Amino acid sequence: LLQNPSLLIKNTLDNLGARELKEFRFTLRNYRASEIARVPIPWSKLESKGTVDIATIVTEHYGCEEALVVTQVILKEINQRELASQLDGQRRHGEHRLSILFQT
Repeated sequence: LLQNPSLLIKNTLDNLGARELKEFRFTLRNYRASEIARVPIPWSKLESKGTVDIATIVTEHYGCEEALVVTQVILKEINQRELASQLDGQRRHGEHRLSILFQT
């Protein structure tokens, strides 16, 4: 079965330490998606939230696919390129599995 995007995000964020998670929240608060005219997530929603809440908030705010992209971008911005790369690999693996599932 394909993994839920918010679960992928949560599992990825679980690898961050407390300081990195705080940095992630701060950067996310100031993030403006270039492709979509969306306002950033308000700080009041993010402040002192853990990985489960952040993953849920990001997915609800940006939608499933965009949430994964936003998470990757922010991980790169806070110098967590390895985690961003892992998340990208998991996302692509999920897309590949989906295409196999729907092939005739």
